[in-house]
Amino acid sequence: MWNLLLILTVVVTKIVNVEGTTVTITPTCQDDKLTNDSHNAALWMHNYYRKLLASGWAKDKKSNGGYAKTAKQMRALEYDCANTTNSNGAKSTYDLIKGCPRVNPTATNGYSLNFLRIDNHQISEQDALEQAIKTWWGQLETTGLGSDTKFNGNSGITNFANMAYDQADKVACAVQNCAKYGDTLVACQYNKVITDGEKIYETGKVCGGCTTIGKTCSNPRGL
Repeated sequence: MWNLLLILTVVVTKIVNVEGTTVTITPTCQDDKLTNDSHNAALWMHNYYRKLLASGWAKDKKSNGGYAKTAKQMRALEYDCANTTNSNGAKSTYDLIKGCPRVNPTATNGYSLNFLRIDNHQISEQDALEQAIKTWWGQLETTGLGSDTKFNGNSGITNFANMAYDQADKVACAVQNCAKYGDTLVACQYNKVITDGEKIYETGKVCGGCTTIGKTCSNPRGL
C-alpha cells in the first residue's frame, strides 16, 4: 500500500528522458546524499502520520477508545535543508551515520534523533526509510500513550514522541547501506528536543490552536 501511495504522491524522479536524451536531475538537497524521491517519501510519511494523529485516527494501545486524542496545533514538517551553511539538519544527520559506525549515534546538539539499524545491506533508500518510519511510529500502537500526553523518557515511545512532537517543524533523514557489515543505517533528526514532563502535543479540537502560534491549518487535514 505504501509503495502505491508513494507512486501517486511522489512525482519527482532522479532520471528523466527529454526527447531521447537522459538528463540527471540534481537533488534539491545534496547534504544528506538522498535522492529527491527519498526526500519526498520521508517528508510525506512523517506528515501523513502527524495528520493521522492530529485528526484522531492514530491507533493508540493505551487509549480507551482505541485512538489517540486529536491535536489542536500540530505543525506540518518541512525538510531541513534550506540553510546554505554547514549547519543544516540534512548534513548533520548524514554525518551521524557516514562511514557506517558500529556504535549507535547520538543526536546532534539541538536536535532529537531516531535511529534504526536494519539487517539488510541491499535494501533501497526508500524501503529503508519506510521501514524505519513505520517502526518508530508503531510504538504508539504497540506500547501506547494514553490520555496523558506528557513525555516520559522511560515510557518506550521516544521514537514516536520525536516524530509527533508538535513543537518540531523540520526533519532531515539519511540512509547508509553498509555492505561490509551486512546492514543499513537509517537516521532522522528533528529540530526540537522534547524533555520529560513536556506534552508531546496539545490535545483539543483539530486546528483549534493554530492561530495562536501564527499558523494556518486545514480541518480535517489537521496540519
